[in-house]
Amino acid sequence: MSIKTFDLVPVVDRVNPGGEKVKSSIQCIEQIFENLYLGTSDCFIVHYCIEKGTNNIGKTIFMNRLQRNKNLALRKPIVQLLGLPTIGQILVLIDGCVSVVSMYGLEFLRGTPSRDLLRNITVMARNTKPLTSTHGTCQICVGTRRKTIQIITISADECTVLKEINLQGVPSTLSMYQQFICSNVGNQYYMIDFTKSNLQELFMYEAHVKPVVKQLSSDEFLLSGPTDMMGMIVTSKGLSMHQPLSFLDGCQSVAFSYPYILVLGESSITVHSILDQQQKQGISFTGGVLITDFDGQVFIAMQRSVMAFLPVPFNKQIQMLLIDKRIDEAFDLLIVSSKLNPKQYDQTYVKQVKAQAAFVHFADGQFSKALPLFVESCVDPREVIVLYPMMMPSNKNFTPSRPLLHNIKDLTEIVKGSKSVFADSKKMLLNYLEGIRNNFENCKEEIDTTLLKLYAECNHANLSDLITNQNSIFPAEALTWLTQCKRHHALALFHSYLQQHKKSLDIWHKLMKGELTDDKFPGISFVAQFLTDLKDISLVWTSSSWVMKEDQKLGASIFIKREDSSLNSDQVSDFLQKYPIALQSYLEHLVYEKESRSEQHHTHLANIYVDRVVSLLNNTLKEKSEVEEARSKLQSLLESSSLYRVSTVLQKISHFPLYKELATLYGKIDQHQKALKILIYQLKDFDAAEHYCDTIVDGKESFKKQRIFLDLLQIYLYPDPNESNLGPEHYVVAAKTLLNKRQKEFNIVSVLNIIPEEWTVNMVQGFLRGSMRERFSATRESKIESNLQKQFYLQTKEHHITRHKDVVKMTDERLCDFCRKPFTESTAARYPNGKVVHIRCSGNKSMCPVTGKKFK
Repeated sequence: MSIKTFDLVPVVDRVNPGGEKVKSSIQCIEQIFENLYLGTSDCFIVHYCIEKGTNNIGKTIFMNRLQRNKNLALRKPIVQLLGLPTIGQILVLIDGCVSVVSMYGLEFLRGTPSRDLLRNITVMARNTKPLTSTHGTCQICVGTRRKTIQIITISADECTVLKEINLQGVPSTLSMYQQFICSNVGNQYYMIDFTKSNLQELFMYEAHVKPVVKQLSSDEFLLSGPTDMMGMIVTSKGLSMHQPLSFLDGCQSVAFSYPYILVLGESSITVHSILDQQQKQGISFTGGVLITDFDGQVFIAMQRSVMAFLPVPFNKQIQMLLIDKRIDEAFDLLIVSSKLNPKQYDQTYVKQVKAQAAFVHFADGQFSKALPLFVESCVDPREVIVLYPMMMPSNKNFTPSRPLLHNIKDLTEIVKGSKSVFADSKKMLLNYLEGIRNNFENCKEEIDTTLLKLYAECNHANLSDLITNQNSIFPAEALTWLTQCKRHHALALFHSYLQQHKKSLDIWHKLMKGELTDDKFPGISFVAQFLTDLKDISLVWTSSSWVMKEDQKLGASIFIKREDSSLNSDQVSDFLQKYPIALQSYLEHLVYEKESRSEQHHTHLANIYVDRVVSLLNNTLKEKSEVEEARSKLQSLLESSSLYRVSTVLQKISHFPLYKELATLYGKIDQHQKALKILIYQLKDFDAAEHYCDTIVDGKESFKKQRIFLDLLQIYLYPDPNESNLGPEHYVVAAKTLLNKRQKEFNIVSVLNIIPEEWTVNMVQGFLRGSMRERFSATRESKIESNLQKQFYLQTKEHHITRHKDVVKMTDERLCDFCRKPFTESTAARYPNGKVVHIRCSGNKSMCPVTGKKFK
């Protein structure tokens, strides 16, 4: 599909320098600044001064003024005009000869009808970017009939051949850029590097093809061929980086105005883009002689007139491409326009075009293509939201921007009843709003409310995050929408976000009871955590009860995990009386984690443990492991805590065979013999009895520990026959083992006083030796320690005497070592390093104020 890229505008309506009776036609054209030069078939140079203007309807027109006609009197057609603006001259090629005329007077400067500047020339080209340039000089290249190409430097009064390249034939066309010359010989194109005299073959073309070489941008050249229907773009390295151009009407002449290539054919002019090599416009045109360009301005010459191609503004071209849904081409042209005219086609315009393109894709149902363009264009999100029925918040009115970015009425004309298309469009809107949510502060309410609706419709995982974090959702509409979509858990969360916690808890309670259903509801654990964090204490009391009925341990966590101290522990304990498992968990938290010093807490927990153990003992169906676990908890508390009321606990368990627990309790009230007898007679656990002696007096005086161990030994030595179920020999072995194992815990005299008379020395030989050894060792260590203390005392006394025996001589001339002022009082301070200062200057007694040295 074609778009309009150029307008044809007349420049010179009628050229007839020789008069009406003379048949004359334009052969060549040259422009230098505002000067237009035409070379004719009857050897005239016609000079016009042209300038752009506008007519009364605002269209661009060309105005021309004929400056002069110049007949060169050679009666041959002018083949080529080549302007040299830096030196104010024009090269004229006629019948193989090159003459020089001035730009303004057209008088001959060098070369005359009888004497030419250059001879045997077939074609000329100006180097648009010489490698080196000298002020007042121009560099050209010419093809000659002597099968050479010459590189020439021309100044105002001198012509110098820099280099000559030999060819195998006569060139008929050429173009030059830097050191590269693209030309033809016969039916073969070449790329020539004149600095290296290197000729690179490009490709051959058919015999009937008119050879055309046109420099495009930088080091790219357009060549006609290989057929008359094709054109190739090659670089100075001989590479083709673009696909071939298609010339359906042949190629007679070429002009270039970035990014377009204009080709004059037999009966038409076609416009191709260098960006994608596709034809953009076709114009029926006959009678064209040649088409050429000067600094981007394209002219076409006919027999007796000249017209110009004025480019249609890029913004109009882009709009035409968007209307034709040629998005990629529009973006290519957008990039070009931004580079050529960054002020006019700035980022604001770029974003506008991207927004229009996004809506083009959107209207075609190509939502995946529309999405990134919506984001990149920074279009107002309401432009998109308003197209979706029921999505714009009811409290908001939005008027689309002017000019309109699209002509879409609403989504229904795109969807056309298709559920899949409708779903895809909703998915695109969701992804779009998620991506730009934090970029538009002026319409946060519209974005967040629409997101909530989309999330609610599809039960999206992000719904909870949206409504529990900072948002700008329109509350009334959100509550209605969540209710309609039956997103009960999300509805409860939103009530909580609005500080309507009671409504939230009512909904969750109904979900727990099954009156409402929602697969996104996390369950009772979520409610427990919510109550844990809730600051409204009254709601905590009223709502935690139904949590307790579901899971007592979870209910207890409501009070356990609370970080504030707003709840009184006694109140909580009273509240949990109806829920024993929860109460136990809470008291364990107070005792073990919070390290409560309350006797009530410890006693209460101990009673709960006792009740649990007694209950299990009375239930013969319970597993033994369960009983052992319960007793282990009780024993651990009884041993580790010293804050419970022992008498209360002792009274509860005294009638049950909980001997280990009884022993611990008797130990707590210093009835150690009772405790030890239980361990020995009832449990027959001698190791436990020894362990009892170690732990029950932990941290107390050593003599008490010796007293308890002596009690244990006495029980072994004189067992009660009414309570003991073991033979005397067992106790004798236990006594001997205890004496030999724990020698340090016994006073030898006390032991000897209670040992039965029938025991021989051999029976206590090990104990006696060990005890004596320990006694002698202790005596020696005591003497050593005493002597060391005496030595330390003597050293300290010597140091003290040494420090105090030095004489401090005070005179009227002596100055304070710190402030350098004389002493006016009878007192002074002297430091160990010999510095003497005023009392007021001494400051810290442990640090010298003069040197800063510290003394211990």
